[in-house]
Amino acid sequence: MRLEVIDAQNIVKIGEPFTFVCRVTNTAERIMDLLAKLEALLEFGCDYTGAAEFDIGKLTPGEQREFPLTVCPARLGLIKISPLLL
Repeated sequence: MRLEVIDAQNIVKIGEPFTFVCRVTNTAERIMDLLAKLEALLEFGCDYTGAAEFDIGKLTPGEQREFPLTVCPARLGLIKISPLLL
C-alpha cells in the first residue's frame, strides 16, 4: 500500500478544522479490502483532534482511491497525523 497526501492547505489556524485529501494505491499483487481508521486521543500535548473510521473498499492491484480527512490542529508547527491505520 502507498498512502499520499495529494491536497492540503499550507497554512491552517489552531482550533479550526481543516480537510485534506489522501490517495491510497494498492501496490500488492492481490485485491485488498481496506478500512481506514484514525483516532486521536485527547491528552496533554496532542498535536490535533479528530477521528474517523470508514470503508475504502476493495482495490485491485494498481488501483487508487482518494478520500478526505478532517482534523483540528491543537498547536503551532508541522503536525504529524498518526496513526492512520489502513
